[in-house]
Amino acid sequence: WNEPDFPRLSFLNSFTGVKIRANLAAYGTGYPFLTVWIQRRDEKITAVLCRQEQTMFVAADPAADPEELREFCLAVGFESIQGDPTLLAAMGLRARRYALLQLENHAPDKPPQHNSPQEVPLRQVYRILYAQPEPDIEPVDPDGWYADLSHRIRHGLAAAVTLEHAATAVASHILPEFAVISGVAVLPDRRGAGLGSRAVQEL
Repeated sequence: WNEPDFPRLSFLNSFTGVKIRANLAAYGTGYPFLTVWIQRRDEKITAVLCRQEQTMFVAADPAADPEELREFCLAVGFESIQGDPTLLAAMGLRARRYALLQLENHAPDKPPQHNSPQEVPLRQVYRILYAQPEPDIEPVDPDGWYADLSHRIRHGLAAAVTLEHAATAVASHILPEFAVISGVAVLPDRRGAGLGSRAVQEL
C-alpha cells in the first residue's frame, strides 16, 4: 500500500488508526519489533493491524470481517490489544472501556519547535508519570519507553514537556492533522494548582 493513501481510509483517522499511522511514520516496516498487516475484502482495505513489541493495534472499517481479525490476532499472538471497543467486542474480545477526550487545537501563531530528547528530561517525565501507582495503569519498562519516545521526538513525531519538575504532558503519536496525548500527570503533593492544565497548553 501507499502510506499517503492512508488518510483516505476513514477508519485510520480513529484513535487507534492514528497510532498505527504514527507508528509507521516513526519506524516504517524495517524493524523486527513493528509489523503491519492489512485485511482486504473484494480488493478494498477493510482493516489495518500493527503489532509493536507485544501490543496489537487494530483499526477497521464496518465492512471488515471481525472473525478473521480475531483468528489472525490469536494466531500471531499479542499480550495486549488496542482498538475500538465495539470492534473488539465483535472480535469476541473483552474490552476495557475508556473515556476519550478530544481537544480542539487552534493553529499556533508560530510553528512548533521540536525539542531533541536531550532538551526534554525524559527520565523525569517517566518518574512523574509513574510516581503514584494506578490500579488500571501498568508501568511500562523505562528503557523501552525511553528508546521509543526519544526516537519519535527526534523525528518530530512525539513531544513531551515538564513544568517545575512536578508536572508533565506527553504526545506520543503526532501526525500533521492529529496527535494522541498519551500522558498527563502531576506529582501528588503539587496537584490542584493548575500545573496539569498548563502542561497540556505548553504541549
